Amino acid sequence: MLPITPKNYRVQRKADYTFAFHRNNEQVSELYNKLHLVGLGDMISQTMDANTKRLALFSGIEVKQENGGKDEALAQLAIWLAAGLENVRRLAEIGQKRQLSVEELRPTVGWTIIGHDWHTYIAHRAHQDGRDTFVSISAQAVAHCLANQAADRMLWDHGDLLPRTRGMCMESSSYCDW
Repeated sequence: MLPITPKNYRVQRKADYTFAFHRNNEQVSELYNKLHLVGLGDMISQTMDANTKRLALFSGIEVKQENGGKDEALAQLAIWLAAGLENVRRLAEIGQKRQLSVEELRPTVGWTIIGHDWHTYIAHRAHQDGRDTFVSISAQAVAHCLANQAADRMLWDHGDLLPRTRGMCMESSSYCDW
């Protein structure tokens, strides 16, 4: 069931923009041909659109006006990216004839654009309490965590100070535990 906004508007499950692998590329064309040969040519993407469902889609961009709903944009993007991750898992399991663990799925990136503000999100699947969970963190939180990790290593490598930045990235994201 899709979430409903405070204004009783059901959040859409599509992104405004997405990227696709173009068939004119030799490697991509070969992949599309293989998918078609095993009967998946008509259901490659996570969308039901007659044309777009035949394309290998990745990422997503959700655009709202400056006074538009940031939360709604993020909800739409999260739904789109989660569907994309699930679709990649489904296709990979068909191709490899085995179940994939969440660790084998690569993260995907998406953006929300609210007015002139761009926000980057990285989405991946994770295990929590024995069940698969969709996790999305902002790129700003990732950058903050990486900066803290780099500073931590630099201080540690020089032997001057104990790693004093460990855990500071928790301020930005509950998913960063370096």
